[in-house]
Amino acid sequence: GEISKTKKHSASDIAGEAERKKGYCDHVAEPKQPKLCWGVPPSKAVAEATAWAEGEKDAQGRKLRKDALCLLAGVVSISNELEEFWDEHKQRTIVWLKAKYGSRLRSVVEHTDEKHPHLHFYCVPKPGERFETLHDGYKASGEAKRAGKIKGAKNTAYIRAMQTMQDSFYMDVASRTGLARLGPKVQRLTRGEWKAQKNAKRIEAQA
Repeated sequence: GEISKTKKHSASDIAGEAERKKGYCDHVAEPKQPKLCWGVPPSKAVAEATAWAEGEKDAQGRKLRKDALCLLAGVVSISNELEEFWDEHKQRTIVWLKAKYGSRLRSVVEHTDEKHPHLHFYCVPKPGERFETLHDGYKASGEAKRAGKIKGAKNTAYIRAMQTMQDSFYMDVASRTGLARLGPKVQRLTRGEWKAQKNAKRIEAQA
């Protein structure tokens, strides 16, 4: 995945950062051993993704390129103001990930040594599956392409699919912890209004 505008990182780099290996987490002042919440360590998920890529072929029947997508990685976090609900949010997130990705979900790890507590999760396609099976946006864009749609329609399909996935996560997980669908800057709320809205959403979710 692309982490910055100037440098792309490999799946191994991502696993190294997740496992807090020396030389991969210079951005963290005091690295702590991550907690494996579910599945295998990230490096094992990367090994599985590499094995999948080596055994797959593209639409033309050729071996996949060395830089082909093979590992789906994501991050779920929470603001410091809601840290007291982190364990609850974390467990709901893991349940949601299991339901969405099934056996393709290979690893979930927790970091508590950065500004906000967060989870990293990693998914790998099953043998014979295309990578887009894992990624809602790529899947929708691919379907639009195969239907002969123009580039703009493919982009629209991608965006709508990702919004739908985020809506699903919000309804099933985030809203139950009191998080709003959009941040205060986007909604132009004052800090007081923002906090009141979060409390209201949490009460609504509990009800």
